[in-house]
Amino acid sequence: LTREVHEAGAHTAFLTPGDLGIGNVYARVGYRPAGECVHLSMS
Repeated sequence: LTREVHEAGAHTAFLTPGDLGIGNVYARVGYRPAGECVHLSMS
């Protein structure tokens, strides 16, 4: 998917890993953090 959107002209991918383990997978394939966000839920 990343390759396809890059070939279509995209320069940035916005990924939100569900936990640090998935974040590590993203890092192993070349993704690097550009920032952080906070998700809040009021129940």
